[in-house]
Amino acid sequence: MEQQESERRWVRQALECLGYRPEGLRSSCPDPPDVEVAIDDRLIGIEVVEYHRDRPTVGESRLRKQQADISRIQAVFEKALESIPNLNVDGCVYFKESANRVSGASPGSYRVLPGGRQIKDFVEQLLCFAIQKKAELNKLSGDEYATFSAPDFRLDFPIILECVDTIELRLRPYTDAWNFDPEADSYGLCADVWVTTINKKAEVIRKAKEHGGDRFSRYHEVWLLISGGCPKAQSMSVTRDFFEKEPAINKAVQESGFAKVMIFDSLKGNIWEWCGERWRHLRHTTTQGKIDA
Repeated sequence: MEQQESERRWVRQALECLGYRPEGLRSSCPDPPDVEVAIDDRLIGIEVVEYHRDRPTVGESRLRKQQADISRIQAVFEKALESIPNLNVDGCVYFKESANRVSGASPGSYRVLPGGRQIKDFVEQLLCFAIQKKAELNKLSGDEYATFSAPDFRLDFPIILECVDTIELRLRPYTDAWNFDPEADSYGLCADVWVTTINKKAEVIRKAKEHGGDRFSRYHEVWLLISGGCPKAQSMSVTRDFFEKEPAINKAVQESGFAKVMIFDSLKGNIWEWCGERWRHLRHTTTQGKIDA
């Protein structure tokens, strides 16, 4: 019973983040699929997997050191931010991937981070950059983020240019909340585990169709949802373009038979949707389900 409640909760949250208005959501009996729901007058069956990162990885110790380094950068930044009480800008900084690969884990590459004496100058450059961009941010509405990358940094911000892939900024009326590479703060599973998970669920549905008679004919489509985020062992820790870069995952999805595949990390507000040709990544920024592409 608890498992079924969890599956329904994951499905409802994921669908609402994607902008759907699910109706009549309930557990299937018998399963699979685990959940059925009406969307736009179509009955959809959804098979659900809860993501668990429950095995050690070869690259775990170095990733833990990287986490500590990023936390140190954030601490220096927050101390410097105290001297600018009226900045009123939220920021999210994504560091570049280095050529050094992580063995047996995602993210697949270590990050390019400022170190030692660079950190203080890096923080000063970030604050100067945010101040310079406030005029552009004033043109945005609500919780909308502006995204900046290498061409925006130029030579005025050499350490940002060296280390940062993208910066997301938005205006906030009262508080400043900055995150430093939330996609790299823990380790996740590598591509082969994702492939195995997708293949296993595809086989479950294939066998159910073979032995279930006409039961599956009532569904317009069957979807797959892989969900996680809480507790920490379910934190996916994948980069925004992780799935696009993994041909083995794309092949598994294409051959799975699922009309749609959704991967939902509720802790960090990330959701990936495969609709037959490519991945779409969305990030919802409020608990009301608003989504930024």
